[in-house]
Amino acid sequence: MDQKPVFLIGGELLPFAPERGEEIQHCCMTLSPTGRGKSFLLEQLAKDQGITLEELEAQLAPSEEELAREAQRRECERKKEEARHFAVIDAFWAHSDPEDHEFYNLHDYLSLFLNIKEPQEQHILWLIKQLPKDVVYEGFKWGFCDTGVRDDCCEYIEVNKASLIVKLEQTKF
Repeated sequence: MDQKPVFLIGGELLPFAPERGEEIQHCCMTLSPTGRGKSFLLEQLAKDQGITLEELEAQLAPSEEELAREAQRRECERKKEEARHFAVIDAFWAHSDPEDHEFYNLHDYLSLFLNIKEPQEQHILWLIKQLPKDVVYEGFKWGFCDTGVRDDCCEYIEVNKASLIVKLEQTKF
């Protein structure tokens, strides 16, 4: 099939004429807000190919294999990002004094909300790894004793108390 580049301008498909000697890299470009522009382009392409819009959308849809590959790629990326995140936490922890006043509030939250009578260093590290990334990085930036960071930690622990207790019970220290 010979595809020609087009522009959608004012509801009309116009051919794209590149500068002399330029090689065309893409078949078409849609410059429009969401709404009629994209669907009009698809309708025109379907009409030009002599097929229905539904048939064109089916042709353009990714295959099951492509969807599976993309899901696998995303999962690999998520695992790499998680490993990076935990490595940063571990590096931070390795260069921190667990007895520092910065961690007193986390110690207290472990006692008050998660029922650990005498929290140890590994409990504090475990709790930091459970916090959302944005809270952790704000803790790195401002300190875990900063008012905003304390509030965010406390809110997260209160909202997720039940699931944190389950995770805590499943964790071997």
